[in-house]
Amino acid sequence: LGSNGDSNSAFRRVGMQYARAFGSHWHAGMGYHYLTHHFSTQQNFNSSFSVAGISYYSTNNTWVVSVAIQNIEQQAISYPDHDFNIPSVLVAGVQWQAAEGVYLLAEMEKDFDLRPDFKGAIVYHLLSVLRLSVGASGSDLSLTAGAGVVYHDVRLHVGMAHHRDLGYSTAASLSIFGLFGK
Repeated sequence: LGSNGDSNSAFRRVGMQYARAFGSHWHAGMGYHYLTHHFSTQQNFNSSFSVAGISYYSTNNTWVVSVAIQNIEQQAISYPDHDFNIPSVLVAGVQWQAAEGVYLLAEMEKDFDLRPDFKGAIVYHLLSVLRLSVGASGSDLSLTAGAGVVYHDVRLHVGMAHHRDLGYSTAASLSIFGLFGK
């Protein structure tokens, strides 16, 4: 469950994902997301898309390498005067545990119709239940910051982003793991 935007234009996404481990190193997952775009002066516009990915964990879990593709089916969201194609995006990333509780992340997102976007982040596990994060995206010069709480299989994350052209936006997400067993 996620939401981002402001009072004039907000995106809300509800999704369900399933993932499993294949041995101690390989993990794969797939998901289905329902997307709503709400305008302050108009109605909601809806669509859906899927995502699938695979990850490799090093022997001591210090490194994780992942690849995923979003919107394989090339869905669009329909507005009164036009359809807007939801981007089909290839995402490749790596996570490295630099120290106890400190993770460095690098990611490349490639919309099939645009140039790749490179991102980086630092996530710090301040306490066993509290996470802090900061990040940057190169192509559009956006900066992000967030905080998250983890309690057993429930994760709540709030964040904000600053984009040089679009200004500030906020985001929140709630994730519940283990609903269908471990």
